[in-house]
Amino acid sequence: MARLTLRWKVVADAGRSFAAGPVADLFLASENPGFFHQFGKSMSTAYSPLSLQPTRVYHQAIAKLLRRKLGVRVEPFRFPYVLPLAGLGDCAVTIRFRVFPPRIASLTITAKPVVELGRDLDVDLLVRSQLLPDLRPLDAIVRWSLGMLAAGSKSSFSPADRYAYKPAVNLDDVAPEGELERYVEAHRRELTATVIRAQDHRALSQAIVDQIAAKNERHNLKTGTEHVFVDKQGALRLAAASPDRDREGWRFARLFDLFELALVGRVLLDAEPRTRDVHARLLEVVRAWTDTPERVLHESVSTRLFWSDTADELKLGAGLAGMPPPQEPLTCVRAAGRGGTATRSRSGRRAALVAAAMSGC
Repeated sequence: MARLTLRWKVVADAGRSFAAGPVADLFLASENPGFFHQFGKSMSTAYSPLSLQPTRVYHQAIAKLLRRKLGVRVEPFRFPYVLPLAGLGDCAVTIRFRVFPPRIASLTITAKPVVELGRDLDVDLLVRSQLLPDLRPLDAIVRWSLGMLAAGSKSSFSPADRYAYKPAVNLDDVAPEGELERYVEAHRRELTATVIRAQDHRALSQAIVDQIAAKNERHNLKTGTEHVFVDKQGALRLAAASPDRDREGWRFARLFDLFELALVGRVLLDAEPRTRDVHARLLEVVRAWTDTPERVLHESVSTRLFWSDTADELKLGAGLAGMPPPQEPLTCVRAAGRGGTATRSRSGRRAALVAAAMSGC
Protein backbone atom coordinates (compact mmCIF):
# COMPACT_ATOMS: atom_id res chain seq x y z
CA MET A 1 0.00 0.00 0.00
CA ALA A 2 1.35 3.43 -0.94
CA ARG A 3 1.74 6.04 1.78
CA LEU A 4 0.79 9.59 0.79
CA THR A 5 2.08 12.77 2.41
CA LEU A 6 0.95 16.15 1.09
CA ARG A 7 2.81 19.37 1.85
CA TRP A 8 2.17 22.99 0.96
CA LYS A 9 4.26 26.11 1.30
CA VAL A 10 2.01 29.12 1.84
CA VAL A 11 3.35 32.67 1.70
CA ALA A 12 1.56 35.99 2.19
CA ASP A 13 2.23 39.57 3.15
CA ALA A 14 0.82 39.96 6.67
CA GLY A 15 0.04 43.62 5.88
CA ARG A 16 1.20 47.03 7.01
CA SER A 17 -0.56 46.77 10.35
CA PHE A 18 1.26 43.56 11.31
CA ALA A 19 3.31 43.68 14.48
CA ALA A 20 4.74 40.61 16.17
CA GLY A 21 4.24 41.91 19.70
CA PRO A 22 0.42 41.81 19.82
CA VAL A 23 0.29 38.18 18.63
CA ALA A 24 2.24 36.93 21.67
CA ASP A 25 -0.87 35.32 23.14
CA LEU A 26 -1.35 33.40 19.87
CA PHE A 27 2.26 32.58 18.96
CA LEU A 28 5.57 32.47 20.80
CA ALA A 29 8.39 33.85 18.66
CA SER A 30 11.94 32.53 18.54
CA GLU A 31 14.82 33.11 16.18
CA ASN A 32 15.12 30.50 13.43
CA PRO A 33 18.66 30.74 11.95
CA GLY A 34 18.59 27.02 11.18
CA PHE A 35 16.30 27.69 8.22
CA PHE A 36 19.26 29.12 6.27
CA HIS A 37 22.06 27.23 8.00
CA GLN A 38 20.68 23.85 6.94
CA PHE A 39 21.70 24.79 3.40
CA GLY A 40 24.28 27.55 3.66
CA LYS A 41 28.00 26.94 4.14
CA SER A 42 28.44 30.63 4.92
CA MET A 43 26.04 33.48 5.50
CA SER A 44 27.36 36.99 5.08
CA THR A 45 24.31 38.47 6.78
CA ALA A 46 22.71 37.98 10.17
CA TYR A 47 19.19 38.02 8.73
CA SER A 48 17.08 35.32 10.30
CA PRO A 49 13.38 34.44 10.10
CA LEU A 50 11.30 33.97 13.21
CA SER A 51 9.68 30.69 14.13
CA LEU A 52 6.19 31.09 15.59
CA GLN A 53 5.00 28.41 17.99
CA PRO A 54 1.17 28.32 18.26
CA THR A 55 -0.14 28.63 21.80
CA ARG A 56 -3.14 26.96 23.37
CA VAL A 57 -5.04 30.21 22.79
CA TYR A 58 -4.44 29.88 19.03
CA HIS A 59 -5.54 26.24 18.98
CA GLN A 60 -8.68 27.02 20.98
CA ALA A 61 -9.54 29.86 18.59
CA ILE A 62 -9.07 27.67 15.50
CA ALA A 63 -11.06 24.81 17.06
CA LYS A 64 -13.91 27.19 17.85
CA LEU A 65 -13.96 28.54 14.29
CA LEU A 66 -13.87 25.05 12.77
CA ARG A 67 -16.77 23.96 14.94
CA ARG A 68 -18.91 27.05 14.32
CA LYS A 69 -18.14 27.67 10.65
CA LEU A 70 -17.61 24.17 9.26
CA GLY A 71 -19.06 21.81 11.83
CA VAL A 72 -15.65 20.17 12.27
CA ARG A 73 -14.41 19.22 15.72
CA VAL A 74 -10.72 18.90 16.65
CA GLU A 75 -9.24 17.91 19.98
CA PRO A 76 -6.99 17.98 21.87
CA PHE A 77 -5.92 21.56 21.23
CA ARG A 78 -2.59 20.85 19.56
CA PHE A 79 -1.19 19.52 16.31
CA PRO A 80 -1.79 17.22 14.61
CA TYR A 81 -5.42 18.00 13.92
CA VAL A 82 -7.46 15.19 12.38
CA LEU A 83 -9.45 16.84 9.60
CA PRO A 84 -11.71 15.42 6.87
CA LEU A 85 -10.31 16.34 3.44
CA ALA A 86 -12.25 15.77 0.24
CA GLY A 87 -11.31 12.49 -1.42
CA LEU A 88 -8.71 11.66 1.23
CA GLY A 89 -10.84 11.02 4.29
CA ASP A 90 -9.47 11.86 7.72
CA CYS A 91 -5.96 13.32 7.63
CA ALA A 92 -3.44 14.17 10.34
CA VAL A 93 -2.55 17.83 9.77
CA THR A 94 0.29 19.89 11.21
CA ILE A 95 1.26 23.48 10.43
CA ARG A 96 4.59 25.22 10.99
CA PHE A 97 4.64 29.02 11.08
CA ARG A 98 7.44 31.43 10.21
CA VAL A 99 7.76 35.16 9.66
CA PHE A 100 10.41 36.59 7.37
CA PRO A 101 10.84 40.04 8.94
CA PRO A 102 9.35 42.42 8.93
CA ARG A 103 6.02 40.97 7.74
CA ILE A 104 6.17 38.09 5.23
CA ALA A 105 4.31 35.15 6.77
CA SER A 106 5.04 31.56 5.76
CA LEU A 107 3.14 28.40 6.64
CA THR A 108 4.27 24.82 5.99
CA ILE A 109 1.28 22.47 6.03
CA THR A 110 1.62 18.69 6.17
CA ALA A 111 -1.33 16.31 5.72
CA LYS A 112 -1.19 12.53 5.97
CA PRO A 113 -4.27 10.39 5.28
CA VAL A 114 -5.08 8.12 8.19
CA VAL A 115 -5.84 5.27 5.75
CA GLU A 116 -3.13 4.29 3.27
CA LEU A 117 -3.79 4.47 -0.47
CA GLY A 118 -4.20 1.46 -2.71
CA ARG A 119 -1.57 0.41 -5.25
CA ASP A 120 -3.44 1.95 -8.18
CA LEU A 121 -2.34 5.49 -9.00
CA ASP A 122 -5.43 7.76 -8.84
CA VAL A 123 -4.15 10.74 -10.81
CA ASP A 124 -7.38 12.71 -10.52
CA LEU A 125 -7.29 12.43 -6.72
CA LEU A 126 -3.62 13.38 -6.52
CA VAL A 127 -4.18 16.45 -8.71
CA ARG A 128 -7.28 17.60 -6.80
CA SER A 129 -5.59 17.02 -3.46
CA GLN A 130 -2.89 19.57 -4.28
CA LEU A 131 -5.40 22.39 -4.78
CA LEU A 132 -5.25 23.96 -1.33
CA PRO A 133 -8.10 26.47 -1.85
CA ASP A 134 -10.41 23.52 -2.64
CA LEU A 135 -9.63 21.72 0.63
CA ARG A 136 -12.09 23.69 2.70
CA PRO A 137 -10.86 23.04 6.27
CA LEU A 138 -7.22 23.72 5.34
CA ASP A 139 -8.02 26.78 3.27
CA ALA A 140 -10.10 28.18 6.13
CA ILE A 141 -7.34 27.59 8.70
CA VAL A 142 -4.80 29.29 6.42
CA ARG A 143 -7.02 32.35 5.91
CA TRP A 144 -7.94 32.57 9.60
CA SER A 145 -4.33 32.18 10.71
CA LEU A 146 -3.05 34.84 8.33
CA GLY A 147 -5.88 37.13 9.43
CA MET A 148 -5.01 36.62 13.09
CA LEU A 149 -1.35 37.35 12.39
CA ALA A 150 -2.21 40.56 10.56
CA ALA A 151 -4.62 41.81 13.23
CA GLY A 152 -2.85 40.45 16.30
CA SER A 153 -6.20 39.17 17.51
CA LYS A 154 -8.06 35.88 17.73
CA SER A 155 -11.47 37.55 17.38
CA SER A 156 -11.23 40.96 15.71
CA PHE A 157 -9.72 39.97 12.37
CA SER A 158 -10.63 39.50 8.72
CA PRO A 159 -9.63 36.23 7.02
CA ALA A 160 -6.86 36.73 4.47
CA ASP A 161 -8.27 37.28 1.00
CA ARG A 162 -5.31 35.77 -0.85
CA TYR A 163 -2.10 33.82 -0.48
CA ALA A 164 0.49 32.13 -2.69
CA TYR A 165 1.15 28.42 -2.36
CA LYS A 166 3.10 25.53 -3.84
CA PRO A 167 2.34 21.84 -3.17
CA ALA A 168 4.55 18.79 -2.86
CA VAL A 169 3.31 15.22 -3.18
CA ASN A 170 5.28 12.46 -1.45
CA LEU A 171 4.44 8.83 -2.26
CA ASP A 172 6.26 6.16 -0.26
CA ASP A 173 6.28 2.41 -0.89
CA VAL A 174 4.98 2.69 -4.46
CA ALA A 175 7.14 -0.24 -5.58
CA PRO A 176 9.34 -2.97 -4.09
CA GLU A 177 12.98 -2.09 -3.53
CA GLY A 178 14.88 -2.29 -6.80
CA GLU A 179 11.79 -1.79 -9.00
CA LEU A 180 11.18 1.95 -8.68
CA GLU A 181 12.55 2.96 -12.08
CA ARG A 182 10.41 0.33 -13.77
CA TYR A 183 7.41 1.77 -11.93
CA VAL A 184 8.27 5.32 -13.01
CA GLU A 185 8.60 4.31 -16.65
CA ALA A 186 5.29 2.44 -16.56
CA HIS A 187 3.48 5.44 -15.05
CA ARG A 188 5.43 8.38 -16.45
CA ARG A 189 2.40 9.99 -18.10
CA GLU A 190 0.35 9.80 -14.89
CA LEU A 191 3.25 11.12 -12.82
CA THR A 192 3.79 14.00 -15.23
CA ALA A 193 0.11 14.90 -14.96
CA THR A 194 0.40 14.82 -11.17
CA VAL A 195 3.33 17.21 -10.93
CA ILE A 196 1.94 19.73 -13.46
CA ARG A 197 -1.61 19.27 -12.12
CA ALA A 198 -3.19 18.20 -15.43
CA GLN A 199 -6.61 16.69 -14.75
CA ASP A 200 -6.63 14.38 -17.79
CA HIS A 201 -3.33 12.57 -18.14
CA ARG A 202 -4.55 10.89 -21.31
CA ALA A 203 -4.68 14.27 -23.03
CA LEU A 204 -1.04 15.06 -22.33
CA SER A 205 1.15 15.21 -25.41
CA GLN A 206 4.20 12.99 -25.48
CA ALA A 207 6.28 16.14 -25.98
CA ILE A 208 5.25 17.45 -22.53
CA VAL A 209 5.92 14.08 -20.90
CA ASP A 210 9.38 13.95 -22.49
CA GLN A 211 10.11 17.57 -21.55
CA ILE A 212 9.32 17.01 -17.87
CA ALA A 213 11.37 13.80 -17.88
CA ALA A 214 14.39 15.50 -19.45
CA LYS A 215 14.16 18.47 -17.11
CA ASN A 216 14.23 16.23 -14.05
CA GLU A 217 16.74 13.65 -15.21
CA ARG A 218 19.61 15.23 -13.28
CA HIS A 219 17.69 15.02 -10.01
CA ASN A 220 17.61 11.24 -10.23
CA LEU A 221 21.15 10.13 -11.02
CA LYS A 222 22.38 9.14 -7.55
CA THR A 223 19.75 6.80 -6.13
CA GLY A 224 17.43 4.06 -7.24
CA THR A 225 15.26 4.24 -4.15
CA GLU A 226 13.57 7.59 -4.87
CA HIS A 227 12.55 9.65 -7.90
CA VAL A 228 11.94 13.41 -7.82
CA PHE A 229 10.08 15.76 -10.16
CA VAL A 230 10.34 19.56 -9.86
CA ASP A 231 8.14 22.00 -11.76
CA LYS A 232 6.86 25.55 -11.36
CA GLN A 233 3.59 23.99 -10.18
CA GLY A 234 5.24 22.12 -7.31
CA ALA A 235 7.18 18.94 -6.58
CA LEU A 236 6.62 15.19 -6.54
CA ARG A 237 8.68 12.47 -4.86
CA LEU A 238 8.24 8.72 -5.17
CA ALA A 239 10.06 6.19 -3.04
CA ALA A 240 10.39 2.43 -3.14
CA ALA A 241 9.98 0.33 -0.03
CA SER A 242 13.31 0.86 1.73
CA PRO A 243 14.79 0.77 5.25
CA ASP A 244 16.03 4.34 4.61
CA ARG A 245 12.69 5.73 3.47
CA ASP A 246 12.21 7.91 6.57
CA ARG A 247 15.68 9.45 6.24
CA GLU A 248 15.20 10.08 2.53
CA GLY A 249 11.72 11.49 3.14
CA TRP A 250 13.20 13.91 5.67
CA ARG A 251 15.78 14.98 3.08
CA PHE A 252 13.03 15.79 0.59
CA ALA A 253 11.11 17.77 3.22
CA ARG A 254 14.27 19.77 3.88
CA LEU A 255 14.78 20.40 0.16
CA PHE A 256 11.18 21.59 -0.04
CA ASP A 257 12.19 24.39 2.34
CA LEU A 258 14.09 25.78 -0.66
CA PHE A 259 10.72 26.15 -2.38
CA GLU A 260 9.67 28.29 0.60
CA LEU A 261 12.52 30.76 0.11
CA ALA A 262 11.89 30.85 -3.64
CA LEU A 263 8.18 31.49 -3.10
CA VAL A 264 8.99 34.24 -0.59
CA GLY A 265 11.18 35.84 -3.24
CA ARG A 266 8.48 35.52 -5.89
CA VAL A 267 5.85 37.09 -3.62
CA LEU A 268 8.16 40.03 -2.93
CA LEU A 269 8.97 40.53 -6.61
CA ASP A 270 5.25 40.59 -7.40
CA ALA A 271 4.45 42.96 -4.51
CA GLU A 272 4.00 46.69 -4.60
CA PRO A 273 7.19 48.81 -4.32
CA ARG A 274 6.46 49.77 -0.71
CA THR A 275 6.44 46.12 0.36
CA ARG A 276 9.70 45.44 -1.49
CA ASP A 277 11.31 48.49 0.11
CA VAL A 278 10.61 47.38 3.68
CA HIS A 279 11.95 43.90 2.84
CA ALA A 280 15.18 45.10 1.22
CA ARG A 281 17.31 42.88 3.46
CA LEU A 282 15.29 39.79 2.63
CA LEU A 283 15.43 40.54 -1.09
CA GLU A 284 19.20 40.77 -0.89
CA VAL A 285 19.34 37.35 0.75
CA VAL A 286 17.27 35.96 -2.12
CA ARG A 287 19.52 37.79 -4.59
CA ALA A 288 22.67 36.29 -3.07
CA TRP A 289 21.23 32.79 -3.25
CA THR A 290 20.04 33.32 -6.84
CA ASP A 291 23.06 35.11 -8.30
CA THR A 292 25.88 33.30 -6.47
CA PRO A 293 24.53 30.02 -5.08
CA GLU A 294 28.03 28.52 -5.00
CA ARG A 295 28.97 31.05 -2.31
CA VAL A 296 26.11 30.34 0.08
CA LEU A 297 25.02 26.74 -0.50
CA HIS A 298 26.66 23.59 0.77
CA GLU A 299 28.52 21.61 -1.87
CA SER A 300 25.59 19.24 -2.17
CA VAL A 301 24.71 18.45 -5.76
CA SER A 302 21.07 17.69 -4.96
CA THR A 303 20.65 20.91 -2.95
CA ARG A 304 22.18 23.11 -5.61
CA LEU A 305 20.24 21.46 -8.42
CA PHE A 306 16.95 21.69 -6.53
CA TRP A 307 17.52 25.37 -5.72
CA SER A 308 18.65 26.19 -9.27
CA ASP A 309 15.62 24.57 -10.85
CA THR A 310 13.21 26.05 -8.30
CA ALA A 311 14.61 29.55 -8.76
CA ASP A 312 14.44 29.14 -12.54
CA GLU A 313 10.87 27.82 -12.46
CA LEU A 314 9.73 30.85 -10.42
CA LYS A 315 11.81 33.21 -12.60
CA LEU A 316 13.65 34.78 -9.68
CA GLY A 317 16.70 35.72 -11.74
CA ALA A 318 14.66 37.64 -14.30
CA GLY A 319 12.69 39.40 -11.58
CA LEU A 320 15.76 40.37 -9.59
CA ALA A 321 17.46 41.66 -12.73
CA GLY A 322 14.84 44.41 -12.84
CA MET A 323 15.47 45.42 -9.23
CA PRO A 324 17.99 48.20 -8.43
CA PRO A 325 21.19 46.99 -6.72
CA PRO A 326 21.53 47.60 -2.97
CA GLN A 327 22.86 51.01 -1.97
CA GLU A 328 25.10 49.55 0.73
CA PRO A 329 26.19 46.12 1.95
CA LEU A 330 23.60 44.26 3.95
CA THR A 331 24.45 44.22 7.65
CA CYS A 332 22.22 43.53 10.57
CA VAL A 333 22.92 42.55 14.16
CA ARG A 334 20.88 39.76 15.68
CA ALA A 335 19.06 40.28 18.91
CA ALA A 336 21.38 39.89 21.89
CA GLY A 337 21.10 36.48 23.46
CA ARG A 338 22.16 34.61 20.30
CA GLY A 339 25.58 35.72 19.25
CA GLY A 340 25.21 38.95 21.30
CA THR A 341 26.90 39.86 24.54
CA ALA A 342 23.95 40.60 26.77
CA THR A 343 22.26 37.96 28.90
CA ARG A 344 18.46 38.25 28.98
CA SER A 345 15.52 36.58 30.56
CA ARG A 346 13.29 34.54 28.24
CA SER A 347 10.72 37.33 28.10
CA GLY A 348 13.42 39.96 27.57
CA ARG A 349 15.00 37.98 24.76
CA ARG A 350 11.62 37.47 23.10
CA ALA A 351 11.04 41.23 23.24
CA ALA A 352 14.43 41.77 21.61
CA LEU A 353 13.56 39.28 18.86
CA VAL A 354 10.28 41.05 18.20
CA ALA A 355 12.04 44.41 18.05
CA ALA A 356 14.60 42.99 15.62
CA ALA A 357 11.84 41.53 13.48
CA MET A 358 10.03 44.81 13.22
CA SER A 359 13.24 46.54 12.13
CA GLY A 360 13.79 43.91 9.46
CA CYS A 361 16.83 42.39 11.16
